Amino acid sequence: MRQQRKKRRQIQSQIRSLQEELRSTQAQSDAELCSRISQKLQFAKRHWMIIESEVLTNQARSLGIEIPNRKDWWFDDYDEQIEAGVPSELLDDVGSQWLSSTGRLMVSSMIRKERRQSVEWWVKIITPLLAAIISLLGLVVALVTVSRK
Repeated sequence: MRQQRKKRRQIQSQIRSLQEELRSTQAQSDAELCSRISQKLQFAKRHWMIIESEVLTNQARSLGIEIPNRKDWWFDDYDEQIEAGVPSELLDDVGSQWLSSTGRLMVSSMIRKERRQSVEWWVKIITPLLAAIISLLGLVVALVTVSRK
């Protein structure tokens, strides 16, 4: 968990620095350098989205939530990688599927709903239990008071 947070922070700072570098390069009108920086920025953003997806899917799995395999929830760049000429032996190693923005929103919503239901269940169990304990304590105090007189 800590490592994921650390990775996320590093990638976010990398994205910010690349955006600043891109702005300054655009001011200099260097098209080739802008293109390279833009590609690096795109890769960093893709990496950030993959890590965010991993975090959400891990949270969902730990809560026992099944994530549907809906087309609008997942983004897959397998075809784009083939078109870009990535060798087939590298395609197996690269995680080319991650949650889209819609998928991240829906999975986050499912996680919040599951946590809310868990808290509601505990409240339903603990409230009557606490009421019974407090009633018994009140009865004990009343008995002790009456027995002293």
